[in-house]
Amino acid sequence: MHPALDYCPPVNLEFGDYLRAIITADRDLVRDDNRGYRVAFIDAFRQREIFPYDVRRLAEDSLLWEPPPLEKGLLDLFSEVIPKLDLTWGLTIDRLSAFKLSRKNGGILQEWLTEPHDTQRRLLRQILGFEEPAKKWTGQIGDQTFTGEIRPIEAHSVRVCRRTAPDGSSKPTLVIELTQTFRADPNQDRYRGGCTLLFDLNTSRLNYLVRKRLLSQWSIENQAKVQLAAMARAAEQGQVFYPHGDPAGRAKAFAIMHRYGRQR
Repeated sequence: MHPALDYCPPVNLEFGDYLRAIITADRDLVRDDNRGYRVAFIDAFRQREIFPYDVRRLAEDSLLWEPPPLEKGLLDLFSEVIPKLDLTWGLTIDRLSAFKLSRKNGGILQEWLTEPHDTQRRLLRQILGFEEPAKKWTGQIGDQTFTGEIRPIEAHSVRVCRRTAPDGSSKPTLVIELTQTFRADPNQDRYRGGCTLLFDLNTSRLNYLVRKRLLSQWSIENQAKVQLAAMARAAEQGQVFYPHGDPAGRAKAFAIMHRYGRQR
């Protein structure tokens, strides 16, 4: 079920998100679950009381990611940039070439999406869950007022996923992962948002938009809880938790990894 990773949001991944990704990815490839394995997956998560956020019932149809909430005019915008991407790599390409090609495609997409003077692309960014970059931003998230820096959108991955169904048919999917970071004052606490776009290359259609909005109250609160849990876990082991990107932790991370489990 590893192709389900392509159907996950690029940030703040939870077990419930992964269940939805498993069901959606498999349903895309095999329409009829005549062996009942999707039901078995759902039941296994239910027994362990793992439930996706904002899903009312654990039925297969309810767990599928929804189609993108975009009007046709906004969907057609992608036809401007998709032909500019180089999607010709195959199984024989070496890793370095694949990495460079992905970076090149990411740069093309990022430059196109972040065009500041195009009103349609600005609206598109909002629907994807992003905010306009700002060195000093102040706003209300839930019942709290936040200030900080909203950083630019980044295109982290642009790649083709090719899967073969049991009947021998091929399903090539263009997977695009975009992220954005909010650094909150006064301690530069790091909150992330992002989305995964899944294009069916057989039909040239955007099938899914899997997003975690940058300034969502639920997302901000959830990320804060995760960080507190990581700090508590590190304290139990006599260690210090360093958030991602903290310069103080970069030099220590390697040493901590190799010290883990060693008796003092």
